[in-house]
Amino acid sequence: MENPNERLDLDDILAIIEKLSEEDAKSFLKIIYGKLGNFKYSTEDITKENIINDIETIFSEKIPKLLQIREEQKNKST
Repeated sequence: MENPNERLDLDDILAIIEKLSEEDAKSFLKIIYGKLGNFKYSTEDITKENIINDIETIFSEKIPKLLQIREEQKNKST
């Protein structure tokens, strides 16, 4: 994704998710669950917008970055 502010559509997100290994998918689910727990039980002023943006960033930036790193590692080892 060239523009970090560009939102991915559902098809793009689903394609990215399909590329995750089971281990990576479980790791991201744990992170998302932790973020939701922090939002639910936090005494800090966390808004719904903050948590939605935070989780959306996982899908639009963090997962694609992980896949890029995995691909680079794969290319280096071959």
